[in-house]
Amino acid sequence: MRSLCLLIVTLLSVSGGVTATAAAQDATPGAQSAATSSPVRTDTRYVLPYFRGDLAPGLAATGNASGACTSPSLADIGRPDAWLCTDSADQAFYDPCFENPLVPEDGLGELACLDSPFSTEVVIFSLTEPLARQKRSGDGGSPAGAAGETPGRKQTADLPAGDDVMTIEEAAASDQALDDEQGTLANPLDVPWAVELANGERCTFQTGATAVLAGERVNYECSGGGFILGEVDRDLEVWTVSYVANDAAVSTLEEVTVAWT
Repeated sequence: MRSLCLLIVTLLSVSGGVTATAAAQDATPGAQSAATSSPVRTDTRYVLPYFRGDLAPGLAATGNASGACTSPSLADIGRPDAWLCTDSADQAFYDPCFENPLVPEDGLGELACLDSPFSTEVVIFSLTEPLARQKRSGDGGSPAGAAGETPGRKQTADLPAGDDVMTIEEAAASDQALDDEQGTLANPLDVPWAVELANGERCTFQTGATAVLAGERVNYECSGGGFILGEVDRDLEVWTVSYVANDAAVSTLEEVTVAWT
């Protein structure tokens, strides 16, 4: 009888342990619940393509180009190591291209050009002349393109037609661009290169001419076909944007979980 009692107590103890473990696993938030929960604050991240002078692990060089980088980036506004570069062979634009920090400022080195911070593919851009260190608004920080177009890898966005179009040069006249009065660099997070939203969308800043809807420039094009109107609202710990889903007739306010520069 004593042996039977001990056996029952042992089984109850084991069963209780299994139940507790299962309950703990059920209580652990999964990836889906974590993605849909409201963030405490917007996470800000800097893309660093180079590690100790070499291409960072996880990135792969998929192409090469060479030429000059004479203008600050229009895709990653305000970041001092981001450039718009022109391939001397075919006049193709690459933006943004990031400096290798171990190359001397007046030296001929290479830059890493990415389409977005979500891509692992990099075009290695070799300089044929030193970088032009004119990054302040007083030095003409925003270059003008041919026929009023702003140069960039994406000249236009596939977006709904509006009554007008606005170039990044016009948008740069706002307080989100270079400060003309102080002649200082903009904070690169004033106009993030890309944002991730609480609804799962990944949106990248658009250079060149885009549509103007409700008086706001279409600043970001998103992976699911939607887009973002106007600037990122950074007044609160969790930033927000006016997001328009694909084929939607109205905008919604969406939280920004991650901002990239």
